[in-house]
Amino acid sequence: MMRKVLITFNEMDAKSETSSLNNLSVERKKTLVENITDTPVGFTSRLMGVYSNTFTNIESYMILYNQGGAYNGTVFTCPSPGLYLFQVSLITFSVNNGIRMYKNFQQLTLAFSGASPQANGASASAATWLEIGDEVYLRPHNSSLDVDFNSVFTGVKII
Repeated sequence: MMRKVLITFNEMDAKSETSSLNNLSVERKKTLVENITDTPVGFTSRLMGVYSNTFTNIESYMILYNQGGAYNGTVFTCPSPGLYLFQVSLITFSVNNGIRMYKNFQQLTLAFSGASPQANGASASAATWLEIGDEVYLRPHNSSLDVDFNSVFTGVKII
């Protein structure tokens, strides 16, 4: 597939001088294609636990899928640059609490559960560009977060 893309880039250079791609060298185009077409990356894990500190990363108790090996059960570390989509689904008996999703210490989103005395559910998604070494992880919104074992954290490289 990468060969076809590179051939397409070379054909575009030969046929279209008005294309903005003509301003890029062939080597730069190859680099861009390699970064986009490398190994697929994605994971899904089940979460569980009671967290009493908002600075504690939420851990998975079971990794269901981990293509590329970039998720260690607590932190996803980006292995290749690209656009990634992350999603967290929370089930909790904690009142007015939730899970914050972070990228390198910056909050991306919050899955917030309500004030029901019964089980509460919440979910949140975030699409973000990651560079090699960037980290994505989850932390409790407030202290005393009880994460049910049916809660899930998923991430996948889109391009």
